[in-house]
Amino acid sequence: MDERWLKEAIHNLVDNAIKYTDEGSNILIKAFKKDENTIIQICDDGNGIRDNDKEKIFRKFYRNFISWG
Repeated sequence: MDERWLKEAIHNLVDNAIKYTDEGSNILIKAFKKDENTIIQICDDGNGIRDNDKEKIFRKFYRNFISWG
């Protein structure tokens, strides 16, 4: 595991949760061990990712510029 990339991935997930969740909503971050793995969960009350965008989110440089209004 590359620590730099792990930190960047977690930062991006938390940053997106903050950006796309309305003020006063909840963001929950959990980390726990399961067997030999560490599980990191970031949950929020935001609008989520549309089904047709989910397959694209791991593409390099992909951005969804839709305004949630």
